[in-house]
Amino acid sequence: IIKFNFLKELEKTLLLLCNQPQTWICSQFIPAWNLLLMSPFSSLLPPVSGDQELACREILGLVHHCPTVMDLEVDRLVGECVRVNLPHLALMLVPYLTQEKAEKIHEHVSN
Repeated sequence: IIKFNFLKELEKTLLLLCNQPQTWICSQFIPAWNLLLMSPFSSLLPPVSGDQELACREILGLVHHCPTVMDLEVDRLVGECVRVNLPHLALMLVPYLTQEKAEKIHEHVSN
């Protein structure tokens, strides 16, 4: 999917499938979401440009649309935000983290 740049199509498809609960149990539903959400980070290296940060922000905003968000690799997304020196973007994921991990993110951002 990434190789052929079908990510926009994947995004549209997943957003449509969010309204179809019978598809949420499909074995590829969660991996497809994880693939989409990790896509802007896969080749990203600091320093990150404004356009790259915007792409990350937009894709992370999709997390809130995923009906099975608690099954996603949210910790991995947080790690990627920190890796590319965008820990403030990890704040978008705080509602899906344990209290301990959320506190660490807040602490990391405030430093």
